[in-house]
Amino acid sequence: MLKITLTSLLLICGFVSCTETTREEMLIGKWKYQGMERHDGTAVDLKDSTANRVHKNNEGIILVFNQDKTCQSGKEKNNGFESFGNDTWQLSNDQNFILMAGKNGREDRFQIIKLTDNKFVFTFNPSSEEYLVFVKTK
Repeated sequence: MLKITLTSLLLICGFVSCTETTREEMLIGKWKYQGMERHDGTAVDLKDSTANRVHKNNEGIILVFNQDKTCQSGKEKNNGFESFGNDTWQLSNDQNFILMAGKNGREDRFQIIKLTDNKFVFTFNPSSEEYLVFVKTK
């Protein structure tokens, strides 16, 4: 009985590890700005004028991460889409940062706070009290 249970457990563990999605796979797709949250996951108080200004500036922002390591960013507008341009991206060795190289040759680092199949939380500035929250749209 113990042998059957152990074999079943090993098969289940093997199946789960084979179907686990990597961070890179989770990142690929179209992401839309949803809001900001604090370190503890609570929503940022938008009554604060600075936080409200940042939130308003980010409304409509779209990020698209492609499998070929290109990324497009822009903003949805009433009359279409305003592109901010194309970049290339890669994950850092520890997979906790997205490294983006723009046309100006400067590398930007985005710290990944949380990444699931449908939620992407990150920050440009590790000392910031607020994180940007994006949701996957496709």
